[in-house]
Amino acid sequence: MLVKLNIITLHDVLVAFEKNVDLKTISSSYTEGEKYYNDFEFEGKIWRGTVDNRKANFRGEFVRFISVKLPNDGFIYTSKYASNKTTHDDLVFDDDVKAFLQHITSKIDKKYLEQTWFSYNYNFNKVELYFKCKAEKLILHIGYDYGSHIGYTQKKTYSYDELKNMLDL
Repeated sequence: MLVKLNIITLHDVLVAFEKNVDLKTISSSYTEGEKYYNDFEFEGKIWRGTVDNRKANFRGEFVRFISVKLPNDGFIYTSKYASNKTTHDDLVFDDDVKAFLQHITSKIDKKYLEQTWFSYNYNFNKVELYFKCKAEKLILHIGYDYGSHIGYTQKKTYSYDELKNMLDL
């Protein structure tokens, strides 16, 4: 199986990010109201993840919302992990997903496990994981988006004449 089709890619990105960020102490490690950039190495390249710690109105409730956003390193979103093929927003709990979620739940403070929900939407290329501590009105969000590694630039450009020759226009 191609690795980029397997959710283990997202697990591996998180493990690399965790070398700089301790998920267990994340709620006390970052100042509220601030966004932090955390560069980390993965597959020989430097990537950027962010931690954003803010008060927010989330689903009609005022909460402290700690959002971790990570690049997905080219993970290819398919229907494989979507349990609801109509709404495309539920996650299949196969062995790969279970291993991924077991890793995360072993790394975060158990207070976040009071209420959890997971969103996998292959139409919008999104994976989002939410962990809520109801008593403290605190939500830990881990989301993955498309992104490029730091230093990536598309160096080759083509003139119209070059393109015309290459494509027989």
